[in-house]
Amino acid sequence: MIRLSFPCFAATRWLRTTAVALALPLAAGLAQAQPAQLPPTASKAERATVKAERDATRARISAERAVIQQRLKQQETVCYQRFAVENCLSEARNQARLADNALRDEESAINAVERREKSAARLHSIEEKVQEKNQQAPAQPGVQSTVRAAPPPKSTPKSTPAAPTAQDLVEVQAQRAQQARERAQAQSQRNEAHAAEQSRKQSGEAERRAASRQRYEEKQREAQENRERQRAKAAESDKPKAAPLPRPPAP
Repeated sequence: MIRLSFPCFAATRWLRTTAVALALPLAAGLAQAQPAQLPPTASKAERATVKAERDATRARISAERAVIQQRLKQQETVCYQRFAVENCLSEARNQARLADNALRDEESAINAVERREKSAARLHSIEEKVQEKNQQAPAQPGVQSTVRAAPPPKSTPKSTPAAPTAQDLVEVQAQRAQQARERAQAQSQRNEAHAAEQSRKQSGEAERRAASRQRYEEKQREAQENRERQRAKAAESDKPKAAPLPRPPAP
């Protein structure tokens, strides 16, 4: 019985080794590809460079995701040849899910920073529009000459800048609402990721308990079989030996 369970543990070690080998390039990619947010004043050349980098990152994520699926199929093929098939499959799929979650987090980070850049660009555009209207507003009569002659007294009221239009206010409110939705969505994603991690830990604990229970039951069956063999051997040795055949009478 113990010999039957050994390939399962060998498969588990192989799966973990494969998962570690796959996780190393993923971790390196995450460390190298933390997206930086471009300021609204970035030049076209800077935007083009960043866009090319993000496109390359997305292509890498897609390629690594394909590798994860290919390796999962290979691992499933190995699992179906093992004794504890379900435990082996669960381990393989869990490792693939962890690797894919890392890729999804990296992809989500890029999407989030692009949304923030668009929001910042829209706000910057509105601010520029308001500033331009303020600069074009006509000065009050006599203010310009007063400024040239001497600094105005503290009690002199300042010229009132041109107020933003109703459309500007609507756009600002809409932009702030969009930012609030994005923050809420990001928080929801963090909560979901935390819940998924907790579920994964609980699932892993349940799998470990099931594997331990299976090993215990296998040992119990093996012990029972040994006891039965010992009883059969003892019963065989306790049987009375057959009496010898009588000697034939003398002629």
